[in-house]
Amino acid sequence: MLRVLLLKANDVNPSVAANVLMCVGELVCISGEDAIPYVSELLKVIIERLSDASVGKRDAALHALGQVCSSTGHVIAPLIDYPQLVPLLSRILRMEATKNVRREVVRVLGILGALDPYRRKVCYSLLQRVLL
Repeated sequence: MLRVLLLKANDVNPSVAANVLMCVGELVCISGEDAIPYVSELLKVIIERLSDASVGKRDAALHALGQVCSSTGHVIAPLIDYPQLVPLLSRILRMEATKNVRREVVRVLGILGALDPYRRKVCYSLLQRVLL
C-alpha cells in the first residue's frame, strides 16, 4: 500500500499530494516497525516535499516526517543520511509565520534528535571536511 501511495505523493494537484502524505504518515503510525524496510524510500519523498513551494505539501510532509521517524524509531540517522535536512527545517522555522507550523518543526527536530549538541558538532565537522 505504501508503494502505491508514494507514487501519488508526486501528484501535480497539491491537495492530492498533501492528503497522500498525511495518509502515508498515518499508515506508518499504524504499521510501526513493519514500515522500516520502506523508510529510506519514504524519507526521500518526504524531504523532497519539504522544499516544495506549495504550503499544503510542505506542512503535510513536515507532519509525515515526524510520524515516520517516531513510529519506526528511525532517528538521528536521517540527519546524517540527509545533511540538507537540518538547514531545510531551520529555514522553515525562520520563514514560517504561523505558530502551529513552527511548533511542528520544533517537534520534528526533537524527534530526530537534532538538538544533541555533541552529535551536531561531530556531523558539522565531518561535513566541513567533506566540503573543503
